[in-house]
Amino acid sequence: MDIARHFQSLSDECIALKDRVRHLIAGRHWATDGEWKESVVRTMLRRHLPAPFEVGRGFVVSLTNVSTQIDVLVYDGSHPVLFKEGDLVFVGQRALKAIIEVKSSVGPRSAANAIIKLSNEAAKFGLPAREEKIFALFAFNWVGRSTTLIEETLQASAQGNVNRVVDLLALGPDKFVKWWYSGPTRTGSRRKWHHYDLPNAAFGYFLHNVIVELCKTRIGDDAELWFPMEGKELGLVREIPLGTSMSPQESLRTS
Repeated sequence: MDIARHFQSLSDECIALKDRVRHLIAGRHWATDGEWKESVVRTMLRRHLPAPFEVGRGFVVSLTNVSTQIDVLVYDGSHPVLFKEGDLVFVGQRALKAIIEVKSSVGPRSAANAIIKLSNEAAKFGLPAREEKIFALFAFNWVGRSTTLIEETLQASAQGNVNRVVDLLALGPDKFVKWWYSGPTRTGSRRKWHHYDLPNAAFGYFLHNVIVELCKTRIGDDAELWFPMEGKELGLVREIPLGTSMSPQESLRTS
């Protein structure tokens, strides 16, 4: 079983699928193109997530808050839903399992703005059981050079609070960021993001991390089947600690 090649094939599939509608409409309707890219991520997650998980798009609602529109909304289908028609769904806070923002292309500033948005959603809807929910950004293309602003914004938007953490970032097919409540090994760092350079494998790591994190109790001893044996720590670029005194607005102003 060659999981490394499987990850590369997932990236190749994402890249091929993302441009299929764009080729047909020849750049005439970007909203449709964006909706298609969101549906690609939903479809790939549906292939692997077991019941009772459901994948759609829509909104999370509580007595005091309503989310912004969510591109990819993973929820527990064993909970009643407030509204459902096709992919569009309104769910309560307890049913929420993952909020994923999907972007065709991001640079440092647009990615930073998406991180701030996700962090605010995490603050509103992460509890109860914050570690059982995922807030993530999936971008098909990365057009920047430096990722410094992204790293600063991850810290600043969290405000030192794990309930505001953005868990996963895929920035094009090569760059992947993961939040660790505990390190990748028993002696590893705790409560840090790890930023990885994983050529043509970031999409695979992103999708499989969503699946494994949501299905921890079901995967058990089979967890090793979901990732290449060599692991991603060989591609570690840097660790990003949680604490910071800078606000998200300050991180954007100083960039």
